[in-house]
Amino acid sequence: MGEEDRSVIYLYLCIQSINKMNRQKATTVRRPSSAAKSSGHAPPGDFIALGSKGQTSDSKAPSNLLKPAASGLTSERKREASAALASTSGLPGLSKRPKLSSTTPLTALGRLAEAAVAEKRAISPSIKEPSVVPIEVPPASLLDDIEASEQEGNDDRIEGVLCGAVKQLKMNRAKPDPTLYLSLMYLAKMKPNIFATEGVIEALCSLLRRDATINFKAKGNSLVSVLACNLLMAAYEEDENWPEIFVKVYIEDSLGERIWVDSPHCKTFVENIQTAFCTKMPPKSMAVLGEAGRVAGDLSAGIAACNSPHPSLTEEEDSQSELLIAEEKLSPEEEGQLMPRYEELADGVEEYVLDMLRDQLNRRQPMDNVSRNLLRLLTATCGYKEVRLMAVQRLEMWLQNPKLTRPAQDLLMSVCMNCNTHGSEDMEVISNLIKIRLKPKVLLNHYMLAVRELLNAHKDNLGTVVKFVIFNELSNARNPNNMQILYTVLQHSSELAPKFLAMVFQDLLINKEDYLRASRALLREIIKQTKHEINFQAFCLGLMQERKEAQYTDLEFKHKRFMKS
Repeated sequence: MGEEDRSVIYLYLCIQSINKMNRQKATTVRRPSSAAKSSGHAPPGDFIALGSKGQTSDSKAPSNLLKPAASGLTSERKREASAALASTSGLPGLSKRPKLSSTTPLTALGRLAEAAVAEKRAISPSIKEPSVVPIEVPPASLLDDIEASEQEGNDDRIEGVLCGAVKQLKMNRAKPDPTLYLSLMYLAKMKPNIFATEGVIEALCSLLRRDATINFKAKGNSLVSVLACNLLMAAYEEDENWPEIFVKVYIEDSLGERIWVDSPHCKTFVENIQTAFCTKMPPKSMAVLGEAGRVAGDLSAGIAACNSPHPSLTEEEDSQSELLIAEEKLSPEEEGQLMPRYEELADGVEEYVLDMLRDQLNRRQPMDNVSRNLLRLLTATCGYKEVRLMAVQRLEMWLQNPKLTRPAQDLLMSVCMNCNTHGSEDMEVISNLIKIRLKPKVLLNHYMLAVRELLNAHKDNLGTVVKFVIFNELSNARNPNNMQILYTVLQHSSELAPKFLAMVFQDLLINKEDYLRASRALLREIIKQTKHEINFQAFCLGLMQERKEAQYTDLEFKHKRFMKS
């Protein structure tokens, strides 16, 4: 073999080696693009496909992304390398751009989310961003900027600067700038009117709402919310007509974390908002005394030991129970700041509050799975007769739930204290109150204390309570606490209660159904259980009192009750 043949063979082997290396490199570059396919599988391990079949499969791999051009292997490798670089660097490819569109999701979950947001905005129109463009200035120059804008008469800039300050507070809720909030407090003291604009009010109310960026379990810093409340109070202290948005943010925080609703630093602002509900709030001292059982006394022990004289309340204790509400008096300064603020918007506020409470109570959830905050809100809105009626129908279950006992006790007291109209709704409320059955002594003592407040709420409640107690005692669903309620009533009104009791017995005697035997047995039981409290003279005079009602004047046999007795 000559030198020329050897050179040809060597050149041929070199070309074959180069082609083999090129095929291996091309296969290695194509691997990421084939792995990016959703339907394909990556070659197992380090397996490298060779031969014509491998080339065919390799040519098909990138066809879904970009078609290879016929310009040779080098340009093909460049395209493959660029595609692999784009996929590994996280840059969006051409085929992935439609996924980034911001159109409304068409899934069921997306539709539900959109509907929930729309419903929330419809129920609470207060949930909106401030309409004024905020102007952010350094906190140190806030006072100078406000002063300069005021001298120029530029009210729009003042409003924008204040909204910018609120924006800075909102961005730094956890640790607000001391210079910023001290400057705002100074402005509220010296120039409170600059905060009474629509844009600033919207911005400050946004601080009273829950920040969605804060973790659910973290209650957050209340300093910003307290500051917003006091700024609003300073702006509207002299105004008799407050905007409805204050009630809306109050309802929202009452059902939420109660960050500022329960804060003592916002007490004046909160109490002015609560004037919209016309609710007589139970003082905290009443709940404490109710739990201790000092005012109501040990009623169960007194009734069980009917043979021994029952230790009546001393004059000092009785006067203390009657004046519990007068215990927590406001200072002269607070009394001057507290006044009705929603007389002109009373109907709209009532409708909004009732809609919110119905929505909360009618949700598909177990009846006992109710938040304590909802009960606290019901307590604050018991000035509405519809709220009292909604609450009393669920009170027995809430009182017996250990998780809700304390707020349910406050709700019971609020219902009784505000039952002051003696209309059809309050008559039904009293009827439901009489049917409540409680066994624990602490709850029973608090219940009797609430009955005393019910008797004080309206002069006609006494006769209604006596009537419903007697009728319930004669019914098939008798309440075992009836005698204890009657004992409390006779102890509360020693002169009037026996008179109303006698009137109820007169009604029973003229009834078409024969209640004579049942009335005799009931009277014996009442005398046996309450003989140390009932005024027999007043009771007998009541039995002999002539009645002027139509049912008595039109009675066919006027002497019927005397014949029966």
